[in-house]
Parts: sequence; structure tokens; C-alpha cells
Amino acid sequence: MNMQLFADLFQALSNKQKSDYLLSLLEEKPKRRLAFVKHFESLYEQVRLEKEVAFSFNESINSIIKKAEEVSEILGELNFEETDWERWRGSDHYIPDYEVAQIVAEDEASEAFENYASELEAVWQTGNLTDVISDFTAIFHGITFAEIVDPDCNLGDPANEYFIEQIEDIIRKKQKILTGREFSGSDFQHAIELAFRFNDLKYSDKDEYLKFISGILIIVINNKKQAEYVWVSKEKLNVRLNIVPKLLNKVSRLIGDKKIWIESLESCFLQDYDSSIELMEYYHANDIVKFENAAIKLWDKYDDEQSLDYLKDKVVKGTPFHLILLKKNAIQKGKIASLELLKQYISTDEIEKFIDGMDNNNTKAKFYAHEKCFDKLTDLINAICIKGHNRYWYCPIDFEKVVAYLFADRPKVAWEMIKNVIAIYIEKYRSRDTYAYIAKLLVMARKIEGIDSEIKMLTTSLYNHKPNLSALKDEFRKADLV
Repeated sequence: MNMQLFADLFQALSNKQKSDYLLSLLEEKPKRRLAFVKHFESLYEQVRLEKEVAFSFNESINSIIKKAEEVSEILGELNFEETDWERWRGSDHYIPDYEVAQIVAEDEASEAFENYASELEAVWQTGNLTDVISDFTAIFHGITFAEIVDPDCNLGDPANEYFIEQIEDIIRKKQKILTGREFSGSDFQHAIELAFRFNDLKYSDKDEYLKFISGILIIVINNKKQAEYVWVSKEKLNVRLNIVPKLLNKVSRLIGDKKIWIESLESCFLQDYDSSIELMEYYHANDIVKFENAAIKLWDKYDDEQSLDYLKDKVVKGTPFHLILLKKNAIQKGKIASLELLKQYISTDEIEKFIDGMDNNNTKAKFYAHEKCFDKLTDLINAICIKGHNRYWYCPIDFEKVVAYLFADRPKVAWEMIKNVIAIYIEKYRSRDTYAYIAKLLVMARKIEGIDSEIKMLTTSLYNHKPNLSALKDEFRKADLV
């Protein structure tokens, strides 16, 4: 196109013709509209905050439902019963057909959802809070009820979760943007009313919408006045905020009434780990009996390393529950320091019984060695590695590591074990890996004092094995055994 002719045409147009055409372009493309607004961001924010936008709950609900139906219809057109191979661009390495089907399905799904994702990003950065709640609610609702044909679960099970993850990803990645934005008091109130009343209208007996929208509300509720409005609204509409502990925690804490905060955390105790720990901290400082009772419930619920680390140093020392935690800590950590801590509270006989009952043979062997229970350690290794004669890489114990515990106190026993394991391997398993392992054991045995001549005799015997084992000789040479 001749640029001079284009310039002449542009000058010939009226300002209204130009602005109308620009407006139509911007209305069609959310990304262009966002770029335009960002270019005039200061003026836009001034206009947005000064202008009081009329709000009608019924109109907003109708708009949400209409948009949700559109989303459901668009996503309902997706059909992954057959893989669209024309979408596949190939790869420079082999990819199984089922993975290709997943890649193609995600590509098609992302394309179908692209405009909605752009729209959500745009409203997140430029819309009033009511607009944010309205758009995210509509698209969430539409996704939730879309009937997507995906018999092989290429997008997931159910396929709808794939799209929910897309909008939750926007919330996570763009959180700082919404945190830094301002909203008028009326806009905030309209947004809260819309979220809570929509929840009451469509999800009163379900949890998923409130859990979803709470991710946005947590970001924008930042002062006492806002928190108090949320509290009044939830009381008025009987919103079950205890199913969203993080939101309930933030709201009740901002209100500043300790009784409300404690009762709130008690109402959702064990539904969220971090909120539960906040309540536990309060109990620990103010009511140790409540703390002990809550600690048992916390452990029953989570029973993991995180809760173990938190509880073991806070519960009353020497109590049965404290001993349970210390034993669990010793089992999970497998550290001598953990065992020594436990020994402060129980007898030597109880320690041995505790070790006897452990499932992890490597930790059991380490603790036997520390406690000088060498007979039990010997029996354990013999039972698994000699009598059980499992191959090393299938063996439920690290032979090299545990036999070394005997080197200082039972050197002859350790050497006999090594010889027995070598005999089993040379008889049953013929491979280079086996020979490399035998060489490794012989090198390790050099750490045992007083058996140099025996090591040399066995090495020579194996090296001269009949029939000839050339791979074994090679591994011996590499290990500098000959």
C-alpha cells in the first residue's frame, strides 16, 4: 500500500470516524484494548476511581450466566475421542502415541480458551473489582458445567480441571498486579455481594466455587473496614467461610477481635495446615491443655515430617505422645541424634525392642551398631544377605554400608560375611556388574585390619577361576586388585 495515499485518506477522515474505527478494533481484541489502556494508565485509573459504576445484582447474575453458557458451549465443542494428527508437528525424538494425544489435546484446548484467558488477564489488570469477580465467576462457572468429550482423559480427569488450572494459574502469576491496585469502597462491596450471593444461588450445597473465588478475595481484602464488611456479608448470607480457612483466617485477623479470630480458626481446624499451626501457637502460649489435645489431632491428621518437626519440641516432654513423636522422628530421620534424644526418656531394653520392631533395615542396622548390639546386627545381615541370598540391587539392605559397622568390633565376622556374599555371587550371577561389585567388596575389605593375606588369597583364587572369567579379571585390574 502506498503510504502517502494512506496518509491522505487518514487526514480526510473526521475525528469521529477515526475514533469509531479505533474503538471497534479495541473492542474486538482484548490484548489491543489492554495495551491501549496501559498506554494511558494514569488517566485511566483516575477515570476509573472517580466514576461511580451502577450496580444491579440481577443484571450482573444474568450477565454471568449468559457468559458461562457461552463458555460451556465453546468448550463443549471440544472432542478428543480421536487424535487430530494434523496438529502434530513431529519431534526429533520418539514420543509415544498417548503422549502425542495429550500434547495435541492441550494445544487444541489452549487455542479454544485463548480469548478467555486474554480477557481474564485484561480485566485483572484494568477492570473494577466487580468486573474481576464477574468475569472470573462466569468463566469458572462455564468451565465447571461444560461437557467435554475426552474418553482417554488427555486433558485430565475430568477434562474441565485443565481449564480451571489455567485460570488459577493467572491468579497465581498475576497476584502482585491485583495486590497493587486500588478499588473504591462501593466497588469492593458490590464485588463481595456478587461473589457471596452467586455462591448462595448456584453453589449453596457445594464447595468448589467458594474455594476458587477465595483465591481472589484473599488478595484484595487488606484492611479492617473491608474485613468487617466481608464478615457482615457472610453472616447475612450464611456463607460457610470455614471451608476456606485461609480466607477466614485473614478476615478474622484483620477485624482485630481475638475471640472472633480464635473461634474462626477453631471452626476450620485441620482443614488447612498453616491456619491450624497459628491456632496451635496461640494454644501453646495460652492454654497448654488445649495445645496437647489439639496436637494429637494434628498428628492424626497430617502424620508427616513437617508436623513432626513442629510438635516434637513443643509437647510436654516424657509423655506417651511425646515418646510416639520421638520414635517417629528416629524412624523417619534415621539419625543417631534422634535415637539419643529418645534414650533420654526410655530404658536400654525399651530401646532394643524399639529397634527390633523397625521396618527399615538400614536404619535398624545403624542403630544396632550404635547400641553395640553386634549379635543382632550379625543376625540381621546374615538373614538378608547370606541366608536370603538376594541380589544386591534387590536386597532390602545396603550390604556394603551395614557390614562396615562390624569392621572395628567384629572384623572376622565381617570378613566371613564378605566372603560368603562373594561366593554366592560368583556361583549364581555371571555378569560384568557382578564382577565389578565383587571387586568393590574386596577393595572395601582392605579397611579391615589383619586380613591382608586372606584378601590376597581370595583375590588370586578368583582371578584364576576355572573356567576363565575374562570380565572378572578386567574388573580386578581396574580396581587395582592385581
